[in-house]
Amino acid sequence: MTLGALVDWYVEHAAKLTKWGRAKTSDLARIKTYAIADRVAYGLRTQDYVRHAEARRKGGAGPATVGNDLVWIRGVLKAARASLGLNASIEALADATEHRRATGTIAKSKARKRRLSAHEETKLLAYLEAGLETEYTYRKDPERHPG
Repeated sequence: MTLGALVDWYVEHAAKLTKWGRAKTSDLARIKTYAIADRVAYGLRTQDYVRHAEARRKGGAGPATVGNDLVWIRGVLKAARASLGLNASIEALADATEHRRATGTIAKSKARKRRLSAHEETKLLAYLEAGLETEYTYRKDPERHPG
């Protein structure tokens, strides 16, 4: 079973057991657009996770965002190990996470320095409600999502 198929399984089954927010839902959907999602989950090695993290950073993702990818992947793999008996190496992911954290490729998120003011929020909401928001499409594109 590929990592992408496991993500689908996880979203379908785990979502029935616990609530989570839009960020997790969209992050899991985004992970499915990267090359790592096409790999057989039980065959993933430390190098695969390292390459994914490097490709995400080269693509413009920040250290905390890349770290979140690995957190979500870990959750999917742990759930699949417990529920499906999947023999995936959590240790390989842990090794990659430790290595990438040491090199600064991934990190915890930084505290926000400020939030939107009430006036800025009102202006932004008016803009979005006017239908001027940008629509993002996620698709498998080796040039945009190499890892």
